[in-house]
Amino acid sequence: MPVSHPEIPELLVALLDEAFENPNDDWSYFLDPSPTSGYFGSLKDVSATDAMLAVGGSSIASQVKHATFVMEVAADLLSGVKDSPNAEEWEKSWQVEKLDQSKWMKLQESLRSAYLELRKKIAEHSTDDVKAFSNSVAPIAHLAYHLSAIKQKIAFQKSDG
Repeated sequence: MPVSHPEIPELLVALLDEAFENPNDDWSYFLDPSPTSGYFGSLKDVSATDAMLAVGGSSIASQVKHATFVMEVAADLLSGVKDSPNAEEWEKSWQVEKLDQSKWMKLQESLRSAYLELRKKIAEHSTDDVKAFSNSVAPIAHLAYHLSAIKQKIAFQKSDG
């Protein structure tokens, strides 16, 4: 049964965009309205060395890799792929090999690609049925959590631990 309201896809995409791009200049759902609030603004000045530094049990790079994985899985679910990742795949989504600046940039490019693909799938499928709506909302909440974790790690690093 479709979830019916014509503005749902637009609103969900706006939430996702806020997490990655920036909040609107005049208002925001959950971030401070600054250019460095979302994933891309927060990560733009993070070096590969800093991205690999484990703070509180994980690194910024592992958070980025996991967020990418979450979006890939969510996009697959919205596309009709029924297989959920198993525990081993979930665990691997946290593992990052040593990064140089080039590999760090590629990891961030993967994040952007996964974001754009999920954005497209939410716009196309979020109102297909209740499950699709859930598969649109859940990753946004999950990604907001990981953005917060990344921002905390960056703040910790800036304070020199």
